[in-house]
Amino acid sequence: MTDDQKIDSIMHSLRNYAFEDINRASNGGSKIGAFILASCLIDALASFWSGKDSTRSTYKNFLQKYLRIYDHENLYNNLRCKLVHNYSEGGSYLFTDNHPEIHLEICDDGRIIINLENFINEIKASMEAYFTDLNTDKQLRTNAITRFHKPGIIQQLQ
Repeated sequence: MTDDQKIDSIMHSLRNYAFEDINRASNGGSKIGAFILASCLIDALASFWSGKDSTRSTYKNFLQKYLRIYDHENLYNNLRCKLVHNYSEGGSYLFTDNHPEIHLEICDDGRIIINLENFINEIKASMEAYFTDLNTDKQLRTNAITRFHKPGIIQQLQ
């Protein structure tokens, strides 16, 4: 497999499996599941971007580069850690869906409202921005290929 094929495989997998699973969860009624999968996708993107296993710093650095609309500390601690590991929310966010008109508004208790559909669109935009950089930045390509060889990527037999 050439390096270009590896990059194509990474982008295909993340777009068509990881991202589309988020859409399927959301459309199928698994709203919190879609938020969890979105956080998992951020982790995967951060690991390919950095070329190593996802850590607190790779996740937050990826957010600072590609998803600046959110506070990287809160998103890491309360979406990634609390929601993914504890099925809870750490006090920063209130999750909703089908309410784009209140996305990112602040509640009386200080929590920020995240509307699922907006969040999915923001994740997609960050993924596509990373892919644009991946196609032009030699270091990002090296990082992604390094990560590709470690745990690999989900592929499906055609």
